[in-house]
Amino acid sequence: MRVLSEQDENLCVSMYLKGDTLETVRSFFKINLKRILEVFKVRGVKIRNRKTDLNIEYFKEINSPEKAYWLGYIAADGCVHRHRGTVSIASKDADILPKFQKAIGASSPVRYRETFDQRTKKTYGAYSIQICSKQFADFVRAQGIDENKSKNFQFPTHLPRDLWVHFIRGMFDGDGGLMIRGNVTNINIVSTLEGAIFLRDFVKNTLNLT
Repeated sequence: MRVLSEQDENLCVSMYLKGDTLETVRSFFKINLKRILEVFKVRGVKIRNRKTDLNIEYFKEINSPEKAYWLGYIAADGCVHRHRGTVSIASKDADILPKFQKAIGASSPVRYRETFDQRTKKTYGAYSIQICSKQFADFVRAQGIDENKSKNFQFPTHLPRDLWVHFIRGMFDGDGGLMIRGNVTNINIVSTLEGAIFLRDFVKNTLNLT
């Protein structure tokens, strides 16, 4: 069992008191729940009722532009963990994750962390949210967005065709880019080979663009 330092224990307590769930704290420190509860007992931390606000069935059926957009965002820049039963996404934009949080009715907190990159010698900040619910994660996976999406992603053609553009919007905001050189505009979206080919053909056939 991993031994927590006093600093770790302080952070553990701080995270929980600021609103993180027991599962989020446990996952962050990669220790079992029993150890977390022992720390809280010694420090007199009262355990909250384990009711967490969340629309668990939000992704059960993709029947609106908003749902298609967020599914696309997760496909581009999210993480789905089947065994942990979690869905997490990150963004450098301070506004995007509170909108996602509101859309799914989640009480899970949006957190901000800075990471120092040894290669560039710069510090980068990002916002993140983690949803700890196996059912919620299973509904996302059922829509074709799995934990191996970086290798196995294929465009979810089972979605209503009029929602495809909204899914693509989410992919672009999650991991896309825009470059303008003179009169030429390039729109880039990162995907698997299969996903990229589908997007290329869809744009060509629908918008007559190359």
